[in-house]
Amino acid sequence: MTGARLALAVLLLAGVACVDIEIRLRGPARVARPEGCKVVLFPEEKGGPPNIGFEDVAWVTVSCRGRERCIDELRKQACATGSDFVYGFSENTEAGYTHIDARFAARTTDGGGSSRRSYGPDPGDPDRMYGRPLGPAVK
Repeated sequence: MTGARLALAVLLLAGVACVDIEIRLRGPARVARPEGCKVVLFPEEKGGPPNIGFEDVAWVTVSCRGRERCIDELRKQACATGSDFVYGFSENTEAGYTHIDARFAARTTDGGGSSRRSYGPDPGDPDRMYGRPLGPAVK
């Protein structure tokens, strides 16, 4: 491989792999789910998954080149933290990067209706619901 081709390959890989993520765990640690687990997205639900008993697992900030790359990373890290859902997206784009703030949540074992358990101060309004899920659960 020539020097120019090698430099181009490195630049392309760096652009694809460029992800910055900050995960702030809430409450006790959970057992990780298998890689590629099913994670349901509720991007517009500020109060959490509707009609599902859940607890917050983490608050997350991710920055990537491209929204789909960020969504893939959110799904990957949700599995790693033992989460079933990603909800409450706050998104913006700046200088070619997509930035998403979101929350990871896990279904509670009691199966209760719309109960919610959160640890620490909540910057959102947990009693108000917005929108609907972004399609079916995706692997």
